[in-house]
Amino acid sequence: MKKWIYGSLFLCLLLAGCTSQAETKPEKQQEDYRTDYTVNPQVPDDTNLKEQEDTVRSRLGVATLENASFKVYTYNLGNIKLTVHETKILQLTPSHSMIDYFHGLTDRTTFPIAKVFVTIENTGKKKIQFAPFAVASLGKQMWTHEQEVYLDNLNGTYLPGEIKRGNLGVILHEKSAGTIQVKTTDVLDEKSKKIQKAADWQIILPK
Repeated sequence: MKKWIYGSLFLCLLLAGCTSQAETKPEKQQEDYRTDYTVNPQVPDDTNLKEQEDTVRSRLGVATLENASFKVYTYNLGNIKLTVHETKILQLTPSHSMIDYFHGLTDRTTFPIAKVFVTIENTGKKKIQFAPFAVASLGKQMWTHEQEVYLDNLNGTYLPGEIKRGNLGVILHEKSAGTIQVKTTDVLDEKSKKIQKAADWQIILPK
C-alpha cells in the first residue's frame, strides 16, 4: 500500500502542472461528524476541548487547547469530497510511553500541533486508492506524509460511496498563523492507474 502512495508523491513533485484547484465553501456544522470514529492511539482525545486552555490528561500525555475554529469547509476534489469540520492548535506533552513515537518527529518534549478533523467521501462509482496528505507547507515550514502525526487510517482504498473520518495534523516548527497548504496524492484505480491528478486543500489556522 505504501508503494503506490510514495510513487504518487514523487510523481506529483516531479511533474509540472500536477496541482488542481480545490473548491472550498462554508457548510453548516453537523453534530455527528465523529460518529464511529475510533480514538487515536498516539494523541490524547481532544473531543471535549472547546475553549482556550481546556486540557485533557490521559495515559498518552497532556493536551491543552491553544485555539480552535469550528467553521466547516468542503473541498470537492474530483470524485473526492473532503470536509474539514474543526481546526485546532494543541500544546502537547506526550507521556513517557509515547516518547519513542514522537522522537521520530521532534526532539522537543512539549510542542504545538496543528490539526483538523475531516471526513473524506468517494463520490464516484469506482473503487479508488487515495491519501489526503502527501506534502504540506506554511512559509518556510514543510512536511511530508511521513511527518503527519495522527495516522488515522485515512490513506488507502475507498469503495464507491465510502466515507472515512479522522484527524490529520503536523507538529509546528514555530508558533504560526496563516494557512497550511496541503497536497493530496494522485487518485488511482484498483489497478494503480492514475485517474485523477493530485489536488490542493488548506488547513486554515485559527487566530
